Amino acid sequence: MLPYRCIDIFVEETIVIELKAIKDLEDIHFAIVKSYLKSVGKRHGLLLNFAKVKLEVKRVIYDKQ
Repeated sequence: MLPYRCIDIFVEETIVIELKAIKDLEDIHFAIVKSYLKSVGKRHGLLLNFAKVKLEVKRVIYDKQ
């Protein structure tokens, strides 16, 4: 069985926000956000990591090509 995943926050049906609390963001986290963007047909997302001393925010853009 495949793991179940869902979007953490979907703002105004425009921006996907994925929340994390991990030591370091890895490529798989960006890939997950891109798959969410693809599934909802949007281009912009944010990856927020709360485990750092200062909030880490990364922008994720899905190219439909």
